[in-house]
Amino acid sequence: MKLTYVSESTSFCDVKYGESIADALLKLGVSHDAPCGGNGKCGKCRVLCEGEVSVPDDEEKNVLGKLINDGYRLACKAKICGDVTVYGKTADDCTVQNSDLAIPDGVVCVDLGTTYITAAKNCDGITRFYTFKNPQSVYGADVISRVSSSEDHLDEMSACVKKRLCEVVPDFEKSKKIISANTVMQLIYDKKSPASLGYYPYESPDLFGYEKDGITYMPCIGGFVGGDVVSGLFYALHTGKITEKTALYIDIGTNGETVLIHNGRMLSCAMAAGPCFEGAGLECGMRAQKGAVSAVKEENGKLSVSVIGDTKATGICGSGIVSIISHFLKTGKLSPSGLLEKEKLFITDDVYITRKDIRSLQSAKAAIGAGISVLCKRMGIAKSDIDAVYIAGTFGEYLDKEAAVSIGLLPDSECKTLGNCSLFGACLCTQDESVFDKICTFARKIEYIELSDDDEFTDEYINASFFE
Repeated sequence: MKLTYVSESTSFCDVKYGESIADALLKLGVSHDAPCGGNGKCGKCRVLCEGEVSVPDDEEKNVLGKLINDGYRLACKAKICGDVTVYGKTADDCTVQNSDLAIPDGVVCVDLGTTYITAAKNCDGITRFYTFKNPQSVYGADVISRVSSSEDHLDEMSACVKKRLCEVVPDFEKSKKIISANTVMQLIYDKKSPASLGYYPYESPDLFGYEKDGITYMPCIGGFVGGDVVSGLFYALHTGKITEKTALYIDIGTNGETVLIHNGRMLSCAMAAGPCFEGAGLECGMRAQKGAVSAVKEENGKLSVSVIGDTKATGICGSGIVSIISHFLKTGKLSPSGLLEKEKLFITDDVYITRKDIRSLQSAKAAIGAGISVLCKRMGIAKSDIDAVYIAGTFGEYLDKEAAVSIGLLPDSECKTLGNCSLFGACLCTQDESVFDKICTFARKIEYIELSDDDEFTDEYINASFFE
């Protein structure tokens, strides 16, 4: 039996009877979204196909609805029973941007995010940032899903990231590498099993902070506060971006890592926020790029939509969903408890949010709010004592700060955005050999709180579940 994949070019692979379309596509190096880890729940891995495939079960019918009549199937659920043709794209888009950061030849700095990866490389005297979707998304959207998938697919998960980096970044394989990522991503990249992070007491087999085989790994703080936070916070403090005595540094991504700084003490934790703040996991979700709805507001009695690139809206990014929720709360279409007026509300003719989207963001918002509350309690301060909130990562670039405060995502303090601090910190290491040693020393000063079995966190999570 044969699977034919048709997009910009056509490719083929031999398949076995009963093999899922998702597994067959992996043979061809074709990645697809799978926020639910291939459990047939999210609908993100849908593909257009024809040929001999299994009859859809009730669960698949419920997820796809009328799309099944148009030939769509869930790649994780549809089993191959004969020759099959699948139509789609062969690879994720990669955006390339020039940067004024100076890094030497022969080095690649990588911010290895759970959802998106950005690599920095000097190409003919110009530093370029290459951003693309983490191909590990086929194994699940968040770090917990990746931990689970790694039990059977560790080698493949490590290989697919390296393969994509080699495809995207010039001379990646022969370059020295600086990897800045959360603990799970660094473990998988280094082919170390993160299985111990799937159960109590959630201890990592390695906290890194060393160079091996031409690869430098940023030091991690704990199982879920990784090298990306250490690198980013060091950069922000070292370059004078953060000056307040009491400040909150937060990287709002799938893992929601946060550090509270107060009178020189640094207290950290991580909250399982899921991928919705990075645009994944939402039915019309996408990252913050051209075509993404980044904000909405009321103008002359009508909904005015801001779209990145001033073009037609094709989806919603993380900052967009925050703005939308804030707006619908004000207009009464969304209740403080999280009940959306309708099952689906359209933002434009083609872009909408669903009740499931609201639940995803509500859970993520509650986790982050609860984590911040616990940090403040452990530090012996109130949220109102926080002088400024610093948002790392791309999420903050288009974020409406007032909207974030109004839905209870962030404390009512001055908010400042810092960009991709994780990558900037890695780039700092290329300027002076002593910087990496300083980062490793700095990491040991950050205290870590494990929230998973914290009773205070559970109570605060319930309190933070409301949009207010």
